[in-house]
Amino acid sequence: MSVPGRAPARRDEMTAEWFDALNAGRLLLRTCPRGHRSRPDVLVCDHCGALDLGWAEAGGRGTVVARAVDHSTRPATCLVIVELDEGPWLTTRLEGASVERGENVVVRYVQGDEGEAYPVVTGLGPDAS
Repeated sequence: MSVPGRAPARRDEMTAEWFDALNAGRLLLRTCPRGHRSRPDVLVCDHCGALDLGWAEAGGRGTVVARAVDHSTRPATCLVIVELDEGPWLTTRLEGASVERGENVVVRYVQGDEGEAYPVVTGLGPDAS
């Protein structure tokens, strides 16, 4: 399902590996030779400034840092910033029941009507570890 009024994600040479992983149900983060993990969209290591970044798989779990509701879409879209267990922050859409700041979430992968798969998060629920 695509979000009305939003352009679908499109791959290019820099994002091909990222989208291949999302299509396979895996979340990748940028990683430098020292092992620092950064958001998938960076060109330079957030920690040491290294330019020779590769990819490393993330576990797909994190904690909500912030949330906001975008009322310009119908239905409204809940957007969240998640601090992944590996450290980097991921900004994405929340699906399912509402979660609050500090609650744990898990990444899942949605295939859009057009374009590529993209990550969203869902709450883990009170019994999840």
